[in-house]
This record gives sequence, structure tokens and C-alpha cells, in this order.
Amino acid sequence: MLILAVIALNPQLKGLVMRGLLKTGFYNPSTEPPEALSSSRKVPAISFVSSSGEQIDISEPGKVVFLNFWATWCPPCIAEMPSIQALKNKFDSKDVSFVMVDVDNNLQKAQDFMKKHGYNFEVFLQTSSIPESIFKGTLPTTLIINQTGETVFYHEGMADYNSPEMVKLLNSLLR
Repeated sequence: MLILAVIALNPQLKGLVMRGLLKTGFYNPSTEPPEALSSSRKVPAISFVSSSGEQIDISEPGKVVFLNFWATWCPPCIAEMPSIQALKNKFDSKDVSFVMVDVDNNLQKAQDFMKKHGYNFEVFLQTSSIPESIFKGTLPTTLIINQTGETVFYHEGMADYNSPEMVKLLNSLLR
């Protein structure tokens, strides 16, 4: 009983348990675009600033963007982070931008989290409002935006992103 209480109160331990659930394969998101994306897929102008001070607008055409909204206290975010890192390791940063947005806007805490866990993501903070069509408040939320600025993937909740289907989707966008 004490062990369950500790796990329930500690987001890191809860994330570790959830990470084990991800390995079951039940949390592989569908790479087929959901019906909600069929009408309006163009991403509106949304600005972020990176931990190095770089300003980006994800609506600008160019790279494929893997956009993830997360928080250091969010167990599902913690659980999926290793799979996102593994996916990132398979792609050149010149081709796919991994934009990891800390919803708490606490840059130091987010950078400390990344360093502590050995992730090499640059942390981004929002500098403009984010429409509900992009982020409704569910953590984690992940979008993939193609090179022309259209959303081709949208998922709320944790997922295992280091799957053959996800690699295939990203590779198809790079052609």
C-alpha cells in the first residue's frame, strides 16, 4: 500500500510505471489523420522562443515540425519522453524540428529536467497565443506539421513515438 501511495504522489515514479505501459504497444498512435483535421489543416501563425533565444513561427513553410506540449510535472509527458528522444535520434535536425513546448513557461526548470534525464531537446516557450485547434490543454499533446505548414498528425495523451509507423510517416513527409 505504501509503494502505491509513493508512486501515486511522485510524478517521476508514475511516469516510470506509464513508460512500462507504453512498451506494451497499446499506446502507438494512429498515423492516419483524424477526421478533425480533414477540414482545416493549415497551422495558424504561432510563435515560440527557444532556450537559446531563437524565435520560430511554426506556420512558416520549410521543415517538418514535431510539436509537443508537455510539463515537467506531467507523468504521461515523462513516460513518452524517451520514445520522442529515440525518434529524434533517427532524424537529422536539418530535416525535422523537434519543438518541445514547456506549458509552464519555466525555462530553467524544463532545461534542468532535460539535462537530468539526458535528453537533448531544446526547450521552447510560447510567445503568442495558441488557438484551441492546436492545443486544448490536454497534456501531452503532439502535432506533426508538414513542410507546407499543414497539420498531418494530432494526438492528445501519451504515446510511443518510436514506432515503425511514426518513422515511416516522418520519412514520407521528407520526400
